[in-house]
Amino acid sequence: MFAPWGTAVADSVLEFRQEREQKMQFDLERANRIQRRPGEHGWFDKRWIFEESLRSPLMVRWPGVTRPGSVNNNIVSLLDFAETFLDIAGAKIPVDMQGRSLVPLCKGETPADWRKSLYYHYYEFPVPHRLRPHYGVITDRFKLVHYYKPDVDDWELLDLEKDPLEVKNFYADPAYSATVRELHAEVERLRKEVRETGAPRMATKGLKASHNRTIRRRTKPRRSRDVSCTPPEFRRLHHFAPDHSAKS
Repeated sequence: MFAPWGTAVADSVLEFRQEREQKMQFDLERANRIQRRPGEHGWFDKRWIFEESLRSPLMVRWPGVTRPGSVNNNIVSLLDFAETFLDIAGAKIPVDMQGRSLVPLCKGETPADWRKSLYYHYYEFPVPHRLRPHYGVITDRFKLVHYYKPDVDDWELLDLEKDPLEVKNFYADPAYSATVRELHAEVERLRKEVRETGAPRMATKGLKASHNRTIRRRTKPRRSRDVSCTPPEFRRLHHFAPDHSAKS
């Protein structure tokens, strides 16, 4: 027989297990649904600079620190996670790391020098995803995108305020000439900041060489491996979820 406290503990463990199983089943079903949905903008992949690729919700529950129900719209990145964990642990953050600690944002504070723009670059082409190489700068309203190599040299200006679906290119619109100049200067500043001043070698190998590599791979037994070299997917719109355990 269980002592009264033993029964309570057993009941709590059982309840927790049931909740976890239900959540895991929900997450699995949701993941399956997402995998079966069409890609962003009707495309096929999650590596574009478009919002459907770029944005991901980031939920934080930190009792006593993060105010339940609060929302922070600052631009954040996966690169910020390591610095955040180091900051929480009280460890020194190396100066050569490119991210920023999210601890101030979690506390409801935005540093005066917090980033106003973000650099994005996808360069793996043509295999395995056959996604056009492009880089650009992202702000709270605009995106300046450059599609390049091996056979294009196109620029695109997106205005999320005027065109939230990102289907119109404002680059050649005279009304945006000043914005285009500013964003060109900003993307070059960011490229120097992340020490990327030239195109990666992978983007210059050409279609024929990549095609030959693909053929050689297929002549060998297929092995389970990760052939992707995709850079971290940047995240935007830092959402703080309500603390459901907090009592009103």
